Amino acid sequence: MIQIVGASSLKRLFEFCQSNKVDLKKHITAISGLSLNPHAKSNLKNLKFLCTQGYLHRKKLLIWHDIINNSLNAHRSNNFRANTISNLCTTLLQLKDQITAIVYCQRGGLPNIYEELTNTGILVLHVQKHLLSPRKKQNCSVLKEFTSLHPSQSVELNILITLWRYQFQLSSLLKNKRSKKKKPSKKNRRSQRNRTSAVV
Repeated sequence: MIQIVGASSLKRLFEFCQSNKVDLKKHITAISGLSLNPHAKSNLKNLKFLCTQGYLHRKKLLIWHDIINNSLNAHRSNNFRANTISNLCTTLLQLKDQITAIVYCQRGGLPNIYEELTNTGILVLHVQKHLLSPRKKQNCSVLKEFTSLHPSQSVELNILITLWRYQFQLSSLLKNKRSKKKKPSKKNRRSQRNRTSAVV
């Protein structure tokens, strides 16, 4: 089983899951301010420490997008010292054996590092590219949600459920070939059959 690990966005989502009776308590670790930043004020907010010396040691992880974005954001939790992209990728490589996948979306005001993340050889699932339905990919309000500090819990819940459903075949989500064509309604199917019969 994978452990989904994240920061405040995942924590809010976890609380939302509990209120909606979605039980993933054993499979989620969410710590506000958690990052892969060596300047973190506390080791308990440093994912690398938790993976090498803490309670996440040897666990298989799915890293939530807020950890990646927190790492690149100057904040009081890291003495306002953002991590560099190269150092972040080096740290991810050091933890590569533990990381099953990274869920990524670019937070507003931060650089887009999707290409750098994929170059690590770790499976990277881009929210907008791989985890949204074709219809939602065209929805500007949904796309905008994932550039905010804390996306809507209801929107993120759909992503979480998809990831959990595919947890043993996450790489298949890279294809994201769900059809845009809607299944005809029962009424339309009957009508189509009647037209076909009339032609025959």
